[in-house]
Amino acid sequence: MDPEAAPAGRIRSGRLMAFLFRDLFSVQLDDGITITAVMPEELFSIYDPNVPLNRVNRPSVDVEMREPPALPKIVAARRSSFCGPGY
Repeated sequence: MDPEAAPAGRIRSGRLMAFLFRDLFSVQLDDGITITAVMPEELFSIYDPNVPLNRVNRPSVDVEMREPPALPKIVAARRSSFCGPGY
């Protein structure tokens, strides 16, 4: 890692991994790090609590990384675009 490189952007991409509590979700970022993020109520329609999350139906999310003590915030969510085996 280059110490003179600019820090990573405030918006990171990832996938929902699990519902934790109320509006908290576990999110695995594209770099493999798993974080806890808060999801605003207006994005809840992307998540169906009756359908278990698995590798096929994990919604993609964009997460705004915020300064502690504020939790990272999910700012955009998209349903999985899985099309079937081999695609």
